[in-house]
Amino acid sequence: GTEVVCTASATDLDDDTLSITYDWSDGSEGSSFIIPDGASVGDTFTCTATANDGDDGLGTATASVTMTNTAPEVSSVTVSPEDPTNEATLTCEATVTDPDGETPTVTYTWSTGATGPTTDLTSASRPGDVITCTVTATDSSGTTATGSDSVTVVNRAPGIGSVVITPEAPTLTDALVCTASGVGDPDGEDVTVGYEWDIDGVPAGTTTELSSGYAKGDSVTCRVAATDASDATTTA
Repeated sequence: GTEVVCTASATDLDDDTLSITYDWSDGSEGSSFIIPDGASVGDTFTCTATANDGDDGLGTATASVTMTNTAPEVSSVTVSPEDPTNEATLTCEATVTDPDGETPTVTYTWSTGATGPTTDLTSASRPGDVITCTVTATDSSGTTATGSDSVTVVNRAPGIGSVVITPEAPTLTDALVCTASGVGDPDGEDVTVGYEWDIDGVPAGTTTELSSGYAKGDSVTCRVAATDASDATTTA
């Protein structure tokens, strides 16, 4: 507990030498007093100082201290995982203490509007969004303390299921068509698809169809690039 000290000064009209004793309201004696660990906010402790001149002349005075409330403390807040996707479950952990020995009530509020120590992200959260957990600790006197931590939603590259050139066995008169299927973005972002043809390693076109420039025995390749709104690209 906290130590408090009672100090008194006294004078005597007869110039007698005075002795001063100290008595506390809990029955203890001495100028120094240790507030009990079980003391509560609002408890009052009174010191009575008695001056004695040795000739049965006594004088007394009192002073009191009252336990005041100390705000709780939020010493740390951690959100995990550190690099979440928008399908992650976030967990908010906090270290909360109260100097008065109380057990504060702890609440969790997320910037997404969710409450509680965990929250499930959805596609409503986009790559680059900052998600913040704010922790509020409240003691029995209504005094509060807050702390927070944030993480940033990471981007995932789009996916391409397959790329097919048709017809499979073309003749020189056939137009070649490049088809990409299964193109999508796991984060729900819009995807832009680009096409690049080459004939024996030489660039030959950038549309879905190639109708000229190849000869019998040439190796024709179509490459597809899928790019999301965060500029992440997957090629196939």
